[in-house]
Amino acid sequence: TKTAIPMGEHEIWFQGRLKVLEQEPIWIFTSGEARIGMTRLDLIDPVEKGFDVSILVDDNYQNAGIGKKMLFQTCDFALDRLAAEYIRAEIHNENQASIKLFSKLGFTKRSTNDEEFSSYDLRASSLIPLGS
Repeated sequence: TKTAIPMGEHEIWFQGRLKVLEQEPIWIFTSGEARIGMTRLDLIDPVEKGFDVSILVDDNYQNAGIGKKMLFQTCDFALDRLAAEYIRAEIHNENQASIKLFSKLGFTKRSTNDEEFSSYDLRASSLIPLGS
């Protein structure tokens, strides 16, 4: 959403998330004392073990390869530890940096949801290792 989320609504969501962190983890990435970004997995398909992935990298740490490392670690965890069959990302069609980032790790475009967003999927066998 482009609008601010009311604090009360966010607190309700966060309290609910705390109860499912083992199945739907959130990571805060740091460098020293600085928080440089976060990733989150949301279970969207309990039968096939499908997850939505979200990533946010602080503006001061973008374009340094950190986002790729964060996303790789998150996807690797989901595929290995959570036995995910697939991971999905909803990416804004104009966000070329994110499209490039996700593509570098093996995500492929599956569908265009509307005029603004497209779905990209990663299957277990498609994760491209770092350094490739």
